[in-house]
Amino acid sequence: MGSVRALGTASLRVNNPNPHRRTPQLLLETDEGIAWRLLADLHPLEAGPGANLHSLILSTSGQTLLGLIPADGENTADGRRYTPNEEEQLALIDVATGRQRMTPCIRRGRSQTLHYSLAPNEQDLAVVIDESAVENRSITLSILRGPDLTVSVQRVFDNTYMGYFRQRDTQPQWSPDGRFLALSVCPVGASVEALLVVDGCVHQSGVRPGR
Repeated sequence: MGSVRALGTASLRVNNPNPHRRTPQLLLETDEGIAWRLLADLHPLEAGPGANLHSLILSTSGQTLLGLIPADGENTADGRRYTPNEEEQLALIDVATGRQRMTPCIRRGRSQTLHYSLAPNEQDLAVVIDESAVENRSITLSILRGPDLTVSVQRVFDNTYMGYFRQRDTQPQWSPDGRFLALSVCPVGASVEALLVVDGCVHQSGVRPGR
């Protein structure tokens, strides 16, 4: 197979018979040109009938697709078995081969949201778990590295949640050299603040952009 990379994603909406059904598609650039391809053709999901890869994010190279699929419900820290709608696992999909690589990152319960992005080296993965439960409003930032995606950096920020003033604020942003990671967070009761991770050290910038 020649070179293949994704240029973007889109969602095809089918109005009949189900007005809410959406079919993810990829805009691919190959040696033969540019074409749309159904995600289902690239990625035969192994999570069972009706499983759907969603919340799609492309790596900067266009070679890896990140998304959530229903988890098996077995990996629960509190002993509770979650339904597929309540528990999802982050998967990495090689755009050229369709090969699936599961990560240890799991969203559990409706109070959690996952935000994620892959570094330019296609090896380092940044994941933020946003916990919106009233009694425990916090974010956990993890950086996973290596073929086994081992956690090398992890920080918990209490009384904080992710910024949502701009669409790009919902995902961590890597610098082109992969040394810096930036994200926007909102300390409870305060304005948006930028956060940088530099070689494993966390630095809060103190900058408060306007809305």
